[in-house]
Amino acid sequence: MDKDSLMSIGVHCAVENCNKLDFLPFQCSACHFVYCLDHRLPTSHNCTKWSSIDKYLPVCNICQNILKVDEEHQLEIYKKHLESKCQLYVAQPVNTKIKCDFENCGVEELLATFCRKCHKNYCLKHRHPIDHKCTQVEKEKIEADLKKQEIKNLIQNNFKNSTASTHKTTTPAIKKKGKKLNPKIELIKMKAKAKGDAGIPMKCRKYFRIYYPLNSKNESENLPLYFNESWSIGRILDKAADIGKIVNKNNSNVREEKLNLYGTTNNGNRLPMSDNLLDLINSKVIQDGESLILERGDMDSVDIANYF
Repeated sequence: MDKDSLMSIGVHCAVENCNKLDFLPFQCSACHFVYCLDHRLPTSHNCTKWSSIDKYLPVCNICQNILKVDEEHQLEIYKKHLESKCQLYVAQPVNTKIKCDFENCGVEELLATFCRKCHKNYCLKHRHPIDHKCTQVEKEKIEADLKKQEIKNLIQNNFKNSTASTHKTTTPAIKKKGKKLNPKIELIKMKAKAKGDAGIPMKCRKYFRIYYPLNSKNESENLPLYFNESWSIGRILDKAADIGKIVNKNNSNVREEKLNLYGTTNNGNRLPMSDNLLDLINSKVIQDGESLILERGDMDSVDIANYF
């Protein structure tokens, strides 16, 4: 082998005032330049990139060699290196060039970048996943988008089922039972949507959610309404029936056809027709913001669980 052929095998040290030809060169993991044995460490060639990156190849404080580790087991490997008296996990000098796996690239480097996503080697130009169009990253993105769409579809389906359940007409026997509604919370909600006589002064308005008779066309509906605190229960009943378009036969002599109002604070007991609304509130028989049940019949009380 002639001198020229021999010289072509080695690589010159990148340190300007060194330029030593080394046949077993080291490539810095931070700046990616190639150095001789004397300048292989980031500290020995004043590496400008070493402090700005995660030191994936750390330097042993005792032997000053670069260690070959991975991010997940760095401390464990460093410990084993010390226990072996600085013999294990020492990064070996690179003397074989690795070809870039990016399509139609073909660049060969002494120390290629290994992609942990697709498990291939790439040159400096194509080292980032976006630069080599990493198939695994794209696959993960597609899977994430599909998962996001599945969650979106699940939410939409649950919302549709919930809406359908809300408007489904049922019979008293299969009526879904629920807890009593908190009047204070209901009051806040009702004030934003309640209907009533616009001529009633704001300070005189009392709010209630009216549930309509079972087996009527409005059975599964309830309306937030407001009434004048000076009205009697009888007048409130008439107004609620009118807004809900419920046939009012209270002028007839047939008790079973007559409408009555029932409270929920008083456990579903019938409210006297002649009693004043404000008086009932002050005596805590009912509360501003609670639910009232409009039902047909001559019952002294109703089972409030059948209505909500």
